[in-house]
Amino acid sequence: MNFIRASIEISSAFSPVSKWKIPGKYLSTFQYPIDYEFIQRSPIPTMHFQYSLPHLPIPKLDLTCERYLAAQRPLLIDEAYRKAESTVNHFKTGTGKQLQTILKKTDRENRDSSYISDLWFDQSLRDRKPLPINYNPMLVMQNDWRHEYNNQLIRSTNLIISSVRFYKSLKFNLLEPEVYHLNPMRSNSDSFINICSSLPESLSWHGAYLFKAYPLDMSQYPSLFNSTRVPETDRDRLIKNLPGNHITVQSKGHFYAFSVMDQYGDILKPEKILARLKFIMEDDIENNEFPVGILTTLERNQWATLRHELGDNGNETGLKLIDSALFNVCLDDVSLDGDVYATIRNFLHGDGKNRWFDKSFSIQVSKDGMAAVNFEHSWGDGVATLRYVQDIYKDSTEHPFVHPNTAPYDDNISNVIRLDFHLTDKLKCSIEEAKADYKHYCRALDIDYLIFDRVGKNICKKQAVSPDAVMQLGFQKFLPLSLKAAHKKNLGQEKKCKVRLGAVSLASKHIAYVKKNQYCALRIAYHKMTGKFVPTYESCSTAAFRHGRTELVRPCTTLSKAFTLAINCKSLYQPTISELKMMIGDCSRHHNQLTREAAMGQGFDRHLFALKNISDQSNLYCNMFQDPYYVHLNHTILCTSTLSSPAVYAGGFGPAERNGLGVAYIIRDDELGVLVTSYPSYQNGSDFISALREAFAELVNILDKD
Repeated sequence: MNFIRASIEISSAFSPVSKWKIPGKYLSTFQYPIDYEFIQRSPIPTMHFQYSLPHLPIPKLDLTCERYLAAQRPLLIDEAYRKAESTVNHFKTGTGKQLQTILKKTDRENRDSSYISDLWFDQSLRDRKPLPINYNPMLVMQNDWRHEYNNQLIRSTNLIISSVRFYKSLKFNLLEPEVYHLNPMRSNSDSFINICSSLPESLSWHGAYLFKAYPLDMSQYPSLFNSTRVPETDRDRLIKNLPGNHITVQSKGHFYAFSVMDQYGDILKPEKILARLKFIMEDDIENNEFPVGILTTLERNQWATLRHELGDNGNETGLKLIDSALFNVCLDDVSLDGDVYATIRNFLHGDGKNRWFDKSFSIQVSKDGMAAVNFEHSWGDGVATLRYVQDIYKDSTEHPFVHPNTAPYDDNISNVIRLDFHLTDKLKCSIEEAKADYKHYCRALDIDYLIFDRVGKNICKKQAVSPDAVMQLGFQKFLPLSLKAAHKKNLGQEKKCKVRLGAVSLASKHIAYVKKNQYCALRIAYHKMTGKFVPTYESCSTAAFRHGRTELVRPCTTLSKAFTLAINCKSLYQPTISELKMMIGDCSRHHNQLTREAAMGQGFDRHLFALKNISDQSNLYCNMFQDPYYVHLNHTILCTSTLSSPAVYAGGFGPAERNGLGVAYIIRDDELGVLVTSYPSYQNGSDFISALREAFAELVNILDKD
């Protein structure tokens, strides 16, 4: 393959938007039963609501302090809580006021964005940890219900075509805006479309609001395509919206590139894309002994140095082709055969040889046709990626353009190029070291999962409780059992932050019996010692606001703690089923309240994060952020997140801390799915799953009884 000649051909295929055909007058060069060029033609433009979205509010300082202390209450004994309370009181009447004033002033000068957006980008890009496991999540798609369409070549081609159709709809403002319909029967209608599309952009959000429909921020969506994260010393760069009509494909550790659109922006015929992908898959080259993709698994400063060396050694053109590609495709030479553990490992981290973790996202397809998306997290959040995954899954399964009998044809197959990197002995040595280190790194991670089919949305709705609250109660209830082994190992080790964890009263009658019961008292003492009630968060989107990112819900509350103690502590007084149901109801309502507050920008974590950032930059010393209890709360042991969708088979991510658990979960109508990642030298994910099964069984028994 002639690298120089072919790369020039791909570069010449770059076309700015101004050269593209006007979608309203678009005439495809060939005809298909449905519009081949666009996945959607929304009558409401994609960004129609964007400029009238409300501004993310800065919470009142008093409320943030109040919510922060409420999150600390179940974690601290009385003495520790009083110290934390004293620190907070000094903060909100002293330095906190100064920081709040600076934050508000900065926010007033930046009305086109949000107070958290730039700070969050900056924090992500400054973190030096490797991307895989630590940052990059993955979403595994369901298989096509037709077995013959799960062929690796057929499925990959259909996913590529659907992705380019999604890209073009987004580019031409034809992708349906993301809108949360509170009452879909009323708002997801022709009247909604007609009225909102006729309103000027400055008033469009208000029109949707009258229908009780809430448009969501879509500013992250353009970063899905032609974007990448480039490693630099101390702080990486995000390169967005580069010109490029091509994709990159990885196979056997080699990189390939080819255009998927012509010079006019028309998507190439399905037969041609199929032929180009087939050409790559049938390349008889050996597995790459020195795959450069493995370097994206390194610590960021180390990778930054090596990337500069790669560029200086005559590989700049190849790197630019990767950076500017619409997206990356990984064709894996491994069959997963329905093995859940193998599936999660392959798509979450793999062996790194056939990956480029810096790319905004990569479509990964196994030899037996299982598909997933692994995405770099600094450019955006799960909401945008989930929408993309849902749309391309639906499109590729309901409207596939390539079928088992489709014949590949390309009259200019030489436009497929292989990127042959020139490597010095030093770079080859670095690649060998990276392969060995990454293998050891991935082996340290443990993966466990649970599918529990006795509870789901239906039983929770029947009992008028939140399914998410029930999940979080299950996580809280049996966490100490999974921490027991780790605690024994670390009991004699010096801890950076010695925070004693304490029990909270349930009700006066119950606590009286607790004090008399030695077994329960020992259990509570054990929970203090082992960390039964630990810092926990659930991620919540603030996309209802312009340039909103995420906020945290803190599910470990005094109410959830009281419920846990009520069923774990076998005291003389045992709450009745009716009382336990009331406690679950109270927990559910409180959890819903916390979720609403977070979604409306009224959590406390992001606000305090912004104030801390200002404190660091302005040299305004603040005891609050050096307080050991603040540090402890932000050392997350239980990191949880859910992205439920019919298109998603599983989702997963690594623990937030080395001694933590990464818990991804899906709530379906009649079952729950939980995926847990952990490092066995610090945590035991298998014990946690076993305990979780018991917790869910007990919760179901309570909910089922009259």
